[in-house]
Amino acid sequence: LSANPLYVSASNLRLTSNSPSRFAGNAGQDLGPLPYVADATVGLIGYLWSNLTLTAAGSPYVIRGDLTVPAGSTLTIEAGAQLHFETGDLMGSNRDTSRSEITVDGTLNMQGTAASPVVLRARSGISAGTWYGVVISPVAGSADIDHAELRHARRALESGTPGSVTQVDDVLIDSCSDIGLYIDGGSASYDRVRISDCVNYGVYVADGTPTLDGLYADNTRFGVYVANQAGATIQNAIVRDQGSYGVYASMSSSSDGDVTLLSSTVYNSRYGVYLSASSGTTRSLVVRNSILTDNTSYGAFRSGSYGRLEVTYTDSWGNGSNLSGTTGSAGNISANPQYVNASGGNLRVMSTSVTIDAGTASGAPAYDHDGVARPLDGNGFGGAQYDMGAYEYVLMAMCGNGLIEAPEVCDDGGLNGSYGACASDCSGSGPRCGDGVRNGPEACDDGNAIETDACLSDCSAASCGDGFVQTGVEDCDDGNMIDTDACVMCSAAICGDGAVRSGVEDCDDGNMISTDACVMCSAATCGDGYVQAGVESCDDGNTNNTDACVMCNAATCGDGYVQAGVEDCDDGNTMGGDACPANCRFSVCGDGVVGGSEQCDDGNMSNMDACVMGCRNATCGDGYLYSGVEQCDDGNASNTDACVMGCMTARCGDGFVQAGVESCDDGNMIDTDSCPNSCQPAMCGNGVVEGSEACDDGNRVDGDACTNACEAPRCGDGIVQMGVEQCDDGNTDNTDGCVMGCTTATCGDGYVRTGVESCDDGNTDDTDGCTNSCALRTCGDGTVQDGEACDDGNASNTDECLNSCQRASCGDGFRQVGVEACDDGNGSDADGCLTTCVEAACGDGEVWDGMEECDDGNGADDDACLADCTMASCGDGEVWVGEEECDDANMADDDACLTSCVEAVCGDGFVQTGVEDCDDGNTDDGDECPADCTLGGDADGGVITADGGVITADAGVDGGVTPMDEAGCGCATPGKGAANGAGLGVFLLLLGVAWRRRRRG
Repeated sequence: LSANPLYVSASNLRLTSNSPSRFAGNAGQDLGPLPYVADATVGLIGYLWSNLTLTAAGSPYVIRGDLTVPAGSTLTIEAGAQLHFETGDLMGSNRDTSRSEITVDGTLNMQGTAASPVVLRARSGISAGTWYGVVISPVAGSADIDHAELRHARRALESGTPGSVTQVDDVLIDSCSDIGLYIDGGSASYDRVRISDCVNYGVYVADGTPTLDGLYADNTRFGVYVANQAGATIQNAIVRDQGSYGVYASMSSSSDGDVTLLSSTVYNSRYGVYLSASSGTTRSLVVRNSILTDNTSYGAFRSGSYGRLEVTYTDSWGNGSNLSGTTGSAGNISANPQYVNASGGNLRVMSTSVTIDAGTASGAPAYDHDGVARPLDGNGFGGAQYDMGAYEYVLMAMCGNGLIEAPEVCDDGGLNGSYGACASDCSGSGPRCGDGVRNGPEACDDGNAIETDACLSDCSAASCGDGFVQTGVEDCDDGNMIDTDACVMCSAAICGDGAVRSGVEDCDDGNMISTDACVMCSAATCGDGYVQAGVESCDDGNTNNTDACVMCNAATCGDGYVQAGVEDCDDGNTMGGDACPANCRFSVCGDGVVGGSEQCDDGNMSNMDACVMGCRNATCGDGYLYSGVEQCDDGNASNTDACVMGCMTARCGDGFVQAGVESCDDGNMIDTDSCPNSCQPAMCGNGVVEGSEACDDGNRVDGDACTNACEAPRCGDGIVQMGVEQCDDGNTDNTDGCVMGCTTATCGDGYVRTGVESCDDGNTDDTDGCTNSCALRTCGDGTVQDGEACDDGNASNTDECLNSCQRASCGDGFRQVGVEACDDGNGSDADGCLTTCVEAACGDGEVWDGMEECDDGNGADDDACLADCTMASCGDGEVWVGEEECDDANMADDDACLTSCVEAVCGDGFVQTGVEDCDDGNTDDGDECPADCTLGGDADGGVITADGGVITADAGVDGGVTPMDEAGCGCATPGKGAANGAGLGVFLLLLGVAWRRRRRG
């Protein structure tokens, strides 16, 4: 545990109600010496040990640090409630120690509505990453998030719960600095989640097999990223305007499952759908009933040759290239889906779209992105069939039926025109907060999101306690009505404001009077220098009881305190006859009368009798020589001077050593002990063995048979005995330079010398684990030992023997000079170094991720992979054998090779310059253009035009709309010789041309 313990204050270290240190001991007790008693945590922060409900009425709630819902607790956030997050994290704990977050280990119920969503956002500004996000931990009991807005987070919502513990519906996520929705396990369904403006990922699936139903993701880098440990089902999704990838799947053989993209629309990314699979992967990315358009590189792309990218019943059109590396083709088309207004954000299709009723029932969801039932009869014939894309086309739109149908922007049914709902004509939002008009439940509406004016961004009137400082009105606003913190009624707390500030003031009586019970916001006490009216008679600002003010009362005789300069004594009473007279003044010593504190009074000034100065009885040690009784009296208790205990004159033998006179004094007259009768002690070195001496050789030489301390020499005494010892360091440590027996340490003596030897086995065998130089055998010593394949005695990893004493080999991560070109130590052939330790190059037969689109290992330009390792395509100037008849690398249809890479022939509908005079798309000889496409004589004046017409379900012409795949259809206008009234013939001719083109397509 590493988190702010939430003390009462800096001076009171008792735990408060939301402290993370509660119940955290080894037996479930509180941590520390001061457990929680009854002190409430100030603000919404810490661990919610009790259930809590947050309401719209109490909003906005200001969050300054991590909020944790522990196991067994429930946090309920009701509709309309708002949580505003400050920058930073006062708890300093959990995922991000610098950003606040909500962590759920217990139960979370976040229950908003369409009209009153729950809002979690930055307190001020719109900076992405102001707070971390909501984290549903793997041990959470349950989490239900419905109609919520999560703004300005780093990772707005994280879920790692198993199974379907987490339920998410109708959640808006925007302005996140990393990931909108992060999923790390489980199989929950995340319904109608809208994610915009996240820096890296809209949805990141790290693990598990979730379902993403009705997802809307725009303006991120990856719309949906599925990592190689995960699988996912994505349906009814709109993924648009991504910086790199719409849907990206990374697969390995250990993936949880396949990735399926159903009935979805992917628009305007670099890659619409991208599969990256590692070697041996058999997992699949399946795309069905979807629309992939306007992606700048590919509509769907598989990197490398592993995994399976299956695309069926899908419209791929207008991409840089449509499909690459895919399998399956059933039901696929490539045509303009005819969006209502793609650039304006409306990817519904118009009634003439070829995607209507063009899907399959296999795996199709029972409803679309807006909740419209599937399938519908979208084109009026053939019955109900499934459409491609996220939206099911509704034949007839009706504002007010609750379904968003082209050209409607929104449709809330019966709520249209009401506050917070769609406008009555379904053209956009109806009355709402921020439109500048006060309506519905609003107290005000100034049309801006500024929180420092009189109207807040939620259209409530600014008030003290709302957490926002109103410019020119408030000094501060900490979001609460607590008067014991630094902000009191939205004014900066000061002494005298009448509110006691916790940890700073003892009291605050709202005035600056210093004679009452509260002085400068501290409790009045005796000694503070202020006289408290009715309580103190004086207060001189000190605790000295010898002056005129004693314990804040005027000093008087009998108060028990001696007033300096006024009283001689004060025994706490005014009675006479005791040690202190009634007037607190003593009688005079020498007046011959014993009084007051006198022990005696002999009426004289002599200090050599029984009564000495001060009228005290004479005693030994008083410094006065009592004549006839004391030999001396030096006034001290020292027994080392000339006058010792009992006021006796010092002498040798009295047991006291007289300083400067005697060297010893053992209190006896025995002359053979350590202190002779002269009181001078025995001395080592005088040649006489005395007292405790073991020897005395009369010299001060320390290396002979008698030491300077007159002791017999021995090994370990720290003195080297000449001729006997090599060394003597005075210890029994055999790991230093002097070992047992006082011999100098050497290699081979059986003792390991610290800092010098690594080992010492006491022998001269150089083939065991310890060499004759007392070093351990190691890899790199040049000798091959058991477990070593080689040992060349150097530290190089670029020769044939590695630093680990193993033989160098390809794949060990070290490049062997002269043998290997590279060695990256992995088993991948998809990077810059192959598993054969040869540098990757175009033509080696392995696809280099990010560098090559393909690599078939040959130098041919006539197959699916060109010699420069790019995918073959029509228009690249190289003829793909079996696929193309020709390829002249241009977009002209009037030369020998058409833009479809088919050789030009008479009857193909394109006039070949210099070869043909006309080409009406057939080889009939009875019309205006002969069967050989040459005009033998004058033309009939007809003009060849391109009508761009398309046959539709109503058997009519589409009014001149020219789809891209039909541009260039040549139609001859009848000349002077043509028969009139040939409508049926023209119709049949057009029908034949359309059939021929569809067949060619």
